[in-house]
Amino acid sequence: RKRQRARFWEAAAGGRRASMGSWRSAAAGLLCLLWHLASSKNVQLNCHNDFATELVCHWKVNATTNCSAEFKVLYQSTLAKKPQECPLQNEQSPDTGPRCVCVIPGDKFKGLEYNVSLACTENGAEVWSNRTWDMDLIVKPRPLVNLRAEKSKKDRTFILTWKKDYAVSNSLYRFAAKYEVAYWPQNHTEKRSIVPVDSSHHTIFADKLQPDCTYEATVRYGLKHWGGTWSEWSATTQWLNDFEPSSDKKSWLYIVCLCVISIGLILFGYLCCLRVKRKWWDGIPSPRKSKLVEDISAGKWVGFPRVAPLGGRGQDTSHASTLKR
Repeated sequence: RKRQRARFWEAAAGGRRASMGSWRSAAAGLLCLLWHLASSKNVQLNCHNDFATELVCHWKVNATTNCSAEFKVLYQSTLAKKPQECPLQNEQSPDTGPRCVCVIPGDKFKGLEYNVSLACTENGAEVWSNRTWDMDLIVKPRPLVNLRAEKSKKDRTFILTWKKDYAVSNSLYRFAAKYEVAYWPQNHTEKRSIVPVDSSHHTIFADKLQPDCTYEATVRYGLKHWGGTWSEWSATTQWLNDFEPSSDKKSWLYIVCLCVISIGLILFGYLCCLRVKRKWWDGIPSPRKSKLVEDISAGKWVGFPRVAPLGGRGQDTSHASTLKR
């Protein structure tokens, strides 16, 4: 009986251990599944095309992620018969941070749709994102080119000009665009100024810049009636503001200084008058408060009438009334 009881308890303990092991494995599997589901939600695939030669898709990842080893992208246009794989590469910049990038070449995007699938190669090519993109709705123009600063001595200005990186036959070359020009003193990007522009050039007056200072500028643009997505900033250009300060600016400076000096002199004169009045003028006795005026008012001086109350009905004993009589 003792041996049977021992065997029974050993079997029960073994069953508990087995159940504990299966529970732990199930919990581990559930955690892995939840982790993959959470990861799939964090991956946000974004695509845009330049309406000329390429479609670019990208998504944010960690700095240690190996894009080509952990992900796979398949794409297929409405004109293609079967999907194709896009090579992946890691990319990192101060503006975007670490991300995976896929560049899909093409020679025509107008009126087409692309189906893009993002899969994880470590889990049996499980699709995380599968979406169809309309190329007409995700247009991002190419950066502008040939940015130059031309000096105009007559107007004391610098004129920034640029060009679109498209052929005249391309639709984006003819569409209305909005521009943004950014310029700053060299090595001082914290003083960066961004100005909205509606034309394909921008004029900067030399009087608004620091004299004898080198400036840098860049420009970008977006289509007004086609999604409005901004292009990347163009390559920078430089110029030196070697104009002397204008005479008009000097004359205005002189006028301001003269006004400040005049106001200071007026204020100084006013304070001096207050001080003189307090020390000298206020020390002069007032005639109205003198003893003589009080005696005359009381009629104590001969030949001066006693001042009677206004409206009094008593006998008039003044010298003037005696003379009348």
